[in-house]
Amino acid sequence: MKRFPAIFLIIFFLPLLAVRGQSLEESGELVPALSPEAPGPGENLTIRVSSPDVSLAGFLILWRENGVLKKEGVGETLYETKTGPAGSVLNISVSARRANEFLSKEISVRPAEASLVWEADVYTPMFYQGKGLASHQSEVRFVALVDMFDNSGKKASPQNIFYEWSVGNKVDKGRSGLGKDTFRLRGEIVSRSKDVLLLASLPNTNIKARAGVLLDFVEPELLVYKENPLSGLRESEVARSVPIEEGEATFVAEPYFFSRDIFNSGRLAFDWRVGGRKIENLKTSNKITIGGENKGSSAVSVSVLNPVSFLQKAFASFSVVLR
Repeated sequence: MKRFPAIFLIIFFLPLLAVRGQSLEESGELVPALSPEAPGPGENLTIRVSSPDVSLAGFLILWRENGVLKKEGVGETLYETKTGPAGSVLNISVSARRANEFLSKEISVRPAEASLVWEADVYTPMFYQGKGLASHQSEVRFVALVDMFDNSGKKASPQNIFYEWSVGNKVDKGRSGLGKDTFRLRGEIVSRSKDVLLLASLPNTNIKARAGVLLDFVEPELLVYKENPLSGLRESEVARSVPIEEGEATFVAEPYFFSRDIFNSGRLAFDWRVGGRKIENLKTSNKITIGGENKGSSAVSVSVLNPVSFLQKAFASFSVVLR
């Protein structure tokens, strides 16, 4: 009689123990999609999960961020959060369960940041305080500045970063590679805006950063200034209608945004005209001196041409009044 209760209890609880001891097996794969794909520091991040094996519509989905449950619900395939500073780690754990079906995925996000600095290899006068702008057939140099940390938390050296450079949708494989943090681009004969893109990544990790610049090209310019014997040239004193009270005056034509190497080599071709008459001995000079005994007004014009890049050209005119 003493064995009966024991036998009864064993028979009664066996099904319950079997249910409780039942293990859940992975029923498929969870595939995360991040937007943006390469999030930067302090940036809003959206993660959406899907599965190629099963519809997640009836699954209870749990989202944990750095071990803390943040969101749960049936069919909750979308999660929104915000990244921390560069180099910090954001660990996201997502699991989906329905009856004895179970899926899970661990996601680690280490935000990185990239920016591009560019400089056009063009001439501008010393007193000009603006940025040298890219013109037709001029060369432009880009430098990538990347703030990135590896999985150990150590700041990545530029030599260990892979730089993928693209112009528009076309990857420039020849200029991309490990440690290639500079990129050169030459404008075309008739240059249209160029979208220069960078994807910086650490090999064998999912750590990435993106940057881009929309580069516009401008027409070169030519401005003429009256030279002051004491103070030289002033940016605000562009020659338009200039009185010459006595003696003579010297004028300087300053080209803007012409290729620097051509300017430095003295190969720019100038065409000075006074009263419509061409001044033959000033073909390579950006200066002209005007004066004399004849009183009155004269129209002065000057054009400049890059003999190598013929679309780099400009024209300016002004008038002088001899009194």
